[in-house]
Amino acid sequence: MKNKFYTIGLPIMGGLLIAGVGIASAAGFMGGGAGGFSTVSPTTAATNQAAQFQAEASETGLSESIIVAGWAQGESLSQIATANGITAAQLQTGMKTYETAQQNAELQALVTNGTITQAQMTQRLAAIATQQAAMQTNMQNASGTWSGGGHGGFSGMRGHKASTSASTSGTTSNSGTTSTS
Repeated sequence: MKNKFYTIGLPIMGGLLIAGVGIASAAGFMGGGAGGFSTVSPTTAATNQAAQFQAEASETGLSESIIVAGWAQGESLSQIATANGITAAQLQTGMKTYETAQQNAELQALVTNGTITQAQMTQRLAAIATQQAAMQTNMQNASGTWSGGGHGGFSGMRGHKASTSASTSGTTSNSGTTSTS
């Protein structure tokens, strides 16, 4: 019986191990590209992070220095906001207002340069509103809360289910623009 395992079982397990390593390395170690490390240059990464800090400062009404200080300590945006007297509802409203303005500006730029028409912009805004309403309904149905507030990209989803102790301090922002963060 032991010999049968060594003859059949070990080669199968070895093949699965090799296949698993191949799949993991194709995706990159820890989710990164190029062998696990970001393929974005350090300059681009720094520019993107600075833009993120600016966006979060605009969303919350806090200074960038407060956002950066909280980020450096590992705090989420909702934790930074709460520590500075901003309620979950205020944060959610600020995020939605900021992101709506960003969407409108991006779409208007497409209209201005002739890429899309004003009618297409209107259609796109309606589609975004429908998608956001569906996502919010799905999140509320799944978790009973609509929460979040990490330091993800402001063009993507960055919500998470709040723990019961933090459920009053989190919000989630969503945007109709597509990117992955």
